[in-house]
Amino acid sequence: MKLLNNNKEIIIDSKEIEDEENNHTAKFVVEYCVKNNISLTNADLESADLEHADLSNADLRSANLISANLTNTYLINADLKNINLSSVDLSSADLEGADLINANLMGANLEHADLRNANLENANLMGANLENANLRNANLTNASLTNASLIDANVENANLENATLIGASLENANLSNADLRSANLIGANLEHANLENSNLKFANFKNANLENANVENSNLKFANFKNANLSYANLSYANLENADLEAADLKNANFTSANLEDVDLTNADWTNADLVYANF
Repeated sequence: MKLLNNNKEIIIDSKEIEDEENNHTAKFVVEYCVKNNISLTNADLESADLEHADLSNADLRSANLISANLTNTYLINADLKNINLSSVDLSSADLEGADLINANLMGANLEHADLRNANLENANLMGANLENANLRNANLTNASLTNASLIDANVENANLENATLIGASLENANLSNADLRSANLIGANLEHANLENSNLKFANFKNANLENANVENSNLKFANFKNANLSYANLSYANLENADLEAADLKNANFTSANLEDVDLTNADWTNADLVYANF
């Protein structure tokens, strides 16, 4: 099965499909396929204009959508495993519950996209724009988000275990109740981010910026904060047992009732930090 670009013949299962105006538009054909339960696996939709198309529940496994326009497109519960969406514009698209396992979203624009409950396990989101995106309850296990922008994104209750977020921008992001065990956040910017009640065990925050971040009641056992900026951060009631805070900036940080047992504080700056009821 092969879908060609607009204004060219499009053959699906050896049947020619035409719209009412006799135009072979990719949007018309794709919506026709979805409506008639025709699989679009391996379809060639490079540079296709699918803005506002309803592709909910579509089977687009391994499809080629490089440079396609998917702004405001409905992809609810769509099967997008192994799909190539590199540099695709998916701004404001609805991908709730979509299966994006192993998807290539490198450099994609997902600003304001709805990715609630989406499965992005092993997905490539390097350099992607996820600003103001909704990733609540999404599965991002082993996903690559290096240099991705998640400013103001909602990542509440998401699974980011073993995810790579090196150099990622997470300013003002909501990561409350998220699972970030063994995640790599070296050099990430989490200024004003909300990490309350999150699981950050073994996470790597080396050289990261967590100024004014809320990490209250989170699990930070064995986490690496070497050279990290935690000034003015709220770590009250957090468990930092065996965490590495070597050379960290902890000025004015709140460690009220925090567990600091066996923490490495070599050369850390504790100026004006609140240590009331902290456990060493």
